[in-house]
Amino acid sequence: VHSLNSEALEMGLKLTDALVASMVEQGCREPGVGVTGRFALDPRRLALFKLALCCGLSPQFAHLSEGSRTDRGEEVQFHASSVNCALDTSGSAVAAEGDWAVYSDAVRLARANLMESTLVD
Repeated sequence: VHSLNSEALEMGLKLTDALVASMVEQGCREPGVGVTGRFALDPRRLALFKLALCCGLSPQFAHLSEGSRTDRGEEVQFHASSVNCALDTSGSAVAAEGDWAVYSDAVRLARANLMESTLVD
C-alpha cells in the first residue's frame, strides 16, 4: 500500500532509468535490461524501481520489524492520515507486507508519524 505523491513516484522512475542506463554503460547486457522509455513492471525492473525509490528517499526510511525505527533509532508509527495507518507497526502484519517503509513526509508528535509512505519488501 502506498500514498507517495506523484512527484516522488516520478523521481523513482527517473532514478530507475538512470540506474539502468548506468548499468548498460558499465557493460550489463543481460536480456531485458535497457532503457525502454516506458516503465514495465517485470520482476527485475520492479526490483530496480524499489532500489531507486529507496535511494532517492534516503535517509527517509524506517525498519518496521522488531520495533519500528528510523536509521537514527527514532521510534515511528503511521500517521492517522496515512493509507498505512491500519497497520500495527509493532505487529506481524507489517512483516507480511514488507520490513521497510520509505516516506516523503512525516510529522513529529510523541513519535515520528509517517504520512506519505510506501512499504518495501
